[in-house]
Order: sequence, then structure tokens, then C-alpha cells
Amino acid sequence: MMQLVVGLGMSGIGAALTLQEMGENWTAVEAELQPGGWARSKEISAYRLDFGPHIMLDFGDELFQWMGQLDDIVYRKHSSKSVFFCEVGGRPFPVHLPLEENISTLPDVFRTPSGLHSAQETSYTTHLLQTFGSAIASHFLIPYDEKRLCVDLETLPPKWNHRVLPKGKVKVGESSYYYPVDAGIGDLTKELVHRLDQNRVKQGLSLVRLSLSKKVAWFSDGSSGEFNSLYSSIPLPAFLDLIEDFSFDIQKARAALPYAHSELTYLAVKGNWTKDYDFARFAPKELNFHRLTVLSNYADNCCPKDEILVVVETNYPPSIGNRVASRADPEMMLKQLIDLGIFPPKTKCSFSHSEFVEYSAIFSNAQTPDLLSKVSAVLEDASVHLIGKFGRWEDMLMGRALTSGIQSVEQNYKD
Repeated sequence: MMQLVVGLGMSGIGAALTLQEMGENWTAVEAELQPGGWARSKEISAYRLDFGPHIMLDFGDELFQWMGQLDDIVYRKHSSKSVFFCEVGGRPFPVHLPLEENISTLPDVFRTPSGLHSAQETSYTTHLLQTFGSAIASHFLIPYDEKRLCVDLETLPPKWNHRVLPKGKVKVGESSYYYPVDAGIGDLTKELVHRLDQNRVKQGLSLVRLSLSKKVAWFSDGSSGEFNSLYSSIPLPAFLDLIEDFSFDIQKARAALPYAHSELTYLAVKGNWTKDYDFARFAPKELNFHRLTVLSNYADNCCPKDEILVVVETNYPPSIGNRVASRADPEMMLKQLIDLGIFPPKTKCSFSHSEFVEYSAIFSNAQTPDLLSKVSAVLEDASVHLIGKFGRWEDMLMGRALTSGIQSVEQNYKD
């Protein structure tokens, strides 16, 4: 019997490497031909595109020590500079993050704490109002999260997102992060996967059916195998569909496990980036996208030296699946970015590309906690462990995803 890892994203890589270090009999399957999940890169002509886009957040000394000295990867530490666009007089206006420290750059109406709601926190909306005050919540966070999550925020419990901290400790946006020097984030995952026993890694192989009672997994090549423990990082709604003897109503489970899809649009333009930020979030409703990342600011040689490469992210609700034509309009996005003052007038696009990603933003509603407790109990009884962002159902950064795979294996052996 084997230890089975399903999905070689960052958490699956962490689980597989830990099992290998423990000398266990393990196998890892990855549906894609390229591992890494969102933490991967794609090269098109002179452009290297990071999915996500990913940066190395939550990578402390302990995690770097666990990773060891990767043979071909050198890291550089970056200081984050982020802005948040809100509406002022019908026009988008940028405020540097964190919001509470820079809100004085806006008119008085935004700075005053008037209108603070004293009602009990009954939803994510009331939590934002109580935590940040009506000015910040109403003009920034509520419209932004409506675009990012693609749901009615009233359906979400008050503190579904543990990264929303109590007032007085608010730090919206990244403070610092690491990124490979002269390489893409995909080079990091390739190097980590290269450390694994390649005879135990099966790329291009999907899990297609699972029996909890028999502890048997079936795969897309027609093979099957018994497992002692299984570690899964694939999206939980998709994972539940594969279980043949799952005792819960799948439709009810899906209703309790909402998610949004993302489309990543890469735009390259001629010129130099002169803004004092690398990341931007957008609350104004007339903009369909919710985030911009200046990839070329920290990713060396990801585009020609006389160009700027940015990533524009747009989220869609669960009703839209992955088998749809791209909805991105690069020329319209570029026009909106020019109107925002991000690019100068008459800027022309020299390259564009879009990628659609399922299960990108995940969150919980009022039904989720009860459903998750029941599902987790059933899965744990069958030695099935949920790892990574999708398995654990929380807002998880790259370093935490890697750590979740490590810790899940270690905890399983302690128990």
C-alpha cells in the first residue's frame, strides 16, 4: 500500500518531498504535463508569463532552510508597493496601501469615521464596515471584494477571510516578498519537483475515481492502486465528484463550496514604468478587472528590455466553466489603463495573451462550516487529507501552501 499525493502544486510538492524524506512508499500524480499548479511559468516568444501571478510570500527562514540550497535558483527580496483605486468625484483615484495609513490623501469625507455601523456583525459586509469604518469599507473594500469574489457579500460569514485583521492592525497588501533572480516562478517548482524520485512522479495522469471504503484510486490511464493515506490539493468540489461512495448530496456540497474563476490577461507595451507601485487593486465598478500586477518590475527578463509586461486579472462567477471563449478584450483593457493614467496616451500593445483558470478564488458562505466539518470527518476516517489552498478552503499564500503539505504529512505521522 502506498501514500498517494494528488496534485503537484506547491502543497503537493511539499507533501511528496516530506514523504520522500521519511523514506515512505509514495506516488504523486499530476494531471498537467507541467507541475506547479498556479506556481508555474509559460514561455511565448520573447515573453515569460507567470500564472497567478505568483510571488514568494510567507517564505520565512524555516521554510528556506527546509528547501535547502536549490542548485540553480537565486532569490532576491523585494519591497512591495501597492495602490488601491477608489472613486472620487466619478473618477478613479489611487491611494497607497495600507489604506488606513494613507487615507489622508483623500477628501475629508473619506477620512472621517462617521457612519460607523454599530449593528452586530452578521455578514462579511458588516464586518468590513465595523473593522475599517464606512469610508474605507464602502469606497474600497466592499466594491473590490464584490468584483474579486463575484458573490453577494451578505451571503458570506463575517470573518471568512482570516487575512482581514482587526482595526488598528490592518495591513492590506504585501509588505515584502522573494522572487527568483533571472528566472520565473515556474523554475522554482521545477527545481523542487526535480528533487523528487522521478520514478514515483506521474505527470499527465489524473485521478478519475476514488473509493473511500476500499481505499482504492483509479487513474486516467486505466490503472488503479490501493492507498494507505491520500493527500489531495485539487479543488474540493471537483474532488468530491470523484468519490463513488460519498454519503453527502453533491449538489448541496457545491452550494456550500462557492468559488470564482479567473482570466489572466498579459499585456506588453513599449516604454518605461514610472509609477511608484508594482501592484494595483481596482474598486470602481466600470472596470471589469480587479487587479493589476507589473510583472516586469520584479521578474527579470520576462519581456524585451524596452517593454513593460503587466497582468490584468478578471474574476467570473461559478456559472461560467472553463470551456468558454476568452472574454478578455486586451485593447479595451489597455484603453482603460490609459484612462486611469497608468499608461500614457497613445500607448500601443506589443503583445497580449489570456489564460482562463478554474477555482481561482474560494470562500465560504453560511453553509460551508457545517458541510466542511462533515466532509472532513468522513475523509479523515478514510485517511484522506486536504492540503493547500483548495483543500483547506482558506485564503492561502504561496509559502503557506507549501507548508500545508509538509505539516499535513508530519501531523498524520504524529497521530
